[in-house]
Amino acid sequence: MVTWHLFIIKASFPPRRIAHFLTQVHSHRTLLGMPVQRLHIDGDTADMVSATICFTPPAPLIPGQVQQLARTVYALIMVGDKLELVKMAPIMVAPVQQLGIEIHTYPEHVFDITLGLTYDAAVAQRKG
Repeated sequence: MVTWHLFIIKASFPPRRIAHFLTQVHSHRTLLGMPVQRLHIDGDTADMVSATICFTPPAPLIPGQVQQLARTVYALIMVGDKLELVKMAPIMVAPVQQLGIEIHTYPEHVFDITLGLTYDAAVAQRKG
């Protein structure tokens, strides 16, 4: 099982798309086609939504897959359910720093993943 502590910066995404994404994961009990055992909304402030998602990938994740999965989640939130190549492609090839994706890896398949972190917010977070 993989655990994601997901931090989604509200200012980086269209209104209501974050809630829609989390509702879809909860309703379908899947994350990108992988079974979700647990979804918990840990916090919802004016700036950010934090959630814990525990899911089971079909095979152990290899290096680089977590980054691609995070990009895909970012794209789903940004673009919505109607996945069009013309909208998805720029997101899938953009540098993670440009998208504001930050990933911290811990033992036992636990990851802190921030989506939509702006440069100013990242600097403030590191100073704070």
